Amino acid sequence: MNKLINETDRRYLDALRGLSILRVMLGHLGLLWFYPPHSWYLGALFPILFFVSGAVSYNSFLRTKDIWRYALQRYIAIAVPFYTFMVLLICVLYASNKSLLVLDDGPLRWAFMWPRWGLIEIPIGQIWFINALFIMSAISILIFPLFRRFKHATIGTVSTLFAINLVGDFLPVRETFIASTEPVLGGYATQAWVIATLITFYFFGALFYSFGISDMHIKKMLSLIAVSGIAVIIVYPESPFFPPHVEIKSAYFVFVSLLATLSVLALKPAYFALTRRVNIVERLFLYASKHSYAIFLLHTVVLYYIESAFNWHDLSQNTGLAIARLLLVSAITLLLAPLFTSLTNQIVKGLKAIIATTV
Repeated sequence: MNKLINETDRRYLDALRGLSILRVMLGHLGLLWFYPPHSWYLGALFPILFFVSGAVSYNSFLRTKDIWRYALQRYIAIAVPFYTFMVLLICVLYASNKSLLVLDDGPLRWAFMWPRWGLIEIPIGQIWFINALFIMSAISILIFPLFRRFKHATIGTVSTLFAINLVGDFLPVRETFIASTEPVLGGYATQAWVIATLITFYFFGALFYSFGISDMHIKKMLSLIAVSGIAVIIVYPESPFFPPHVEIKSAYFVFVSLLATLSVLALKPAYFALTRRVNIVERLFLYASKHSYAIFLLHTVVLYYIESAFNWHDLSQNTGLAIARLLLVSAITLLLAPLFTSLTNQIVKGLKAIIATTV
């Protein structure tokens, strides 16, 4: 079975992407630290971005008969926002006489969208996500044809990945993986582990819609959530301190995130019931989804300049100013986002026109 995503599910996926992007931005602005330890668990919603990407990518693959056209479309969709952002950032760095050592990175690092952001004074550490999405998309070129031809390959792949993640908290899988790949990958070994962990959600997104799990009755969905929740409690009865698990992408993080993802997916009927009455909620989420790359890439740059202008660097003891910073950075980012999206859309349009005339 290889079902295509229907219009209702597509709207909900767009809303989830928008919600997830807003959560990322607000998390970087301090939201995760407003009500610890409970607010830390908002980090469990982050893998929804990979879930949505996997679902949409597999749907695009099913609609595209030519695997190489699919691969090219995915590369353009990921690469254009990244390289546009980096060019603009380098221009800003040059204009403000800041370090341009990042330009010394070799072509391979730039081709894989993995420049050393530690060499840049302005914080852009979130670009690890762009590199991860690029690698997952490249892997999907090999895996998605198997999914389409062998209906149980999807289930087998996702189940195996979850099993590996679970074992990883009780055996030194992560340490062994990083140690064994370090001689070849160098500092990229940790990123490779993160990708190997989060790709579970990427393929789970493909499985969820292509196999019709999204059509499951709400009672069955709640039963699945309950089983997942009980499993997490049994395996991790003491609820470990969550932030370190987010950082290393442990099995505890994966399974709590799976529970969070399933719970959010089960809220689809409630979401549409809410948005029929309060339309502004959906408009906000869809706006954030439409400009997701822009919001994701720009918000830390805006944060850097706002903190520098107002000296709002450490506001842990000043809740009022922390909220003011959150609101101001969010507002400026949301206002700038359409400009960046428009620019990248024009570049993508031009590239597609060139490809159409040459292929």
